[in-house]
Amino acid sequence: LIALAVITMTWGNLAAIRQKDAKRMLAYSSISQVGYLLLGVLAWGSGGYTAVIYYTIVYMVMNLGAFLVVSRLAHEGRDPRLEDFQGLAKRSPFLAFIFLLSVFSLAGIPPLAGFAGKWILFQSALNAGFPLLVIWAMINSTVSLYYYLTFVKEAYMKEPVPGKNVLTLRLSERIAGFLILLAILFLGIYPTPLYQLVEAAVRKL
Repeated sequence: LIALAVITMTWGNLAAIRQKDAKRMLAYSSISQVGYLLLGVLAWGSGGYTAVIYYTIVYMVMNLGAFLVVSRLAHEGRDPRLEDFQGLAKRSPFLAFIFLLSVFSLAGIPPLAGFAGKWILFQSALNAGFPLLVIWAMINSTVSLYYYLTFVKEAYMKEPVPGKNVLTLRLSERIAGFLILLAILFLGIYPTPLYQLVEAAVRKL
């Protein structure tokens, strides 16, 4: 399991660095996230299981935000690429902000939900006696910032491609985006209620 954790988080991040396709980038990112989850599995016991379930819930929220943006940028069945993010902050500031918070949370930037989730995972692994593995996971989290920032830079620091119109969001998309942002911020600033709920469920098992 230690070897699998090291391989998945490392290979997932290194493969994601090379991607210009947004879906592929997020797919390889998810492989690295599995490596982080294995830290909780290694921790064993109720603390490790609680950490795994908690981070899985948080990960679903973060990924929903990222894929909401990616699916909105998809055109006629074509996966959005790096250039499709150019000037997104001007075409749709709300979508750009959702993507920013989602990927920063995936990277574990405080005070977002991903930071709280990784903190709980890493703490459970430390308590179980895996300090070197936690250090390697923290290095990989830092590496992941590179490919996330590559897409964020296109969205915020580049001008829109000529011919790309302003994106108009449906009401359902606005509501979904708002709820995702709220969850990412709330679970990062105040993770206790969800953590206690998960912990109580694990103890009953």
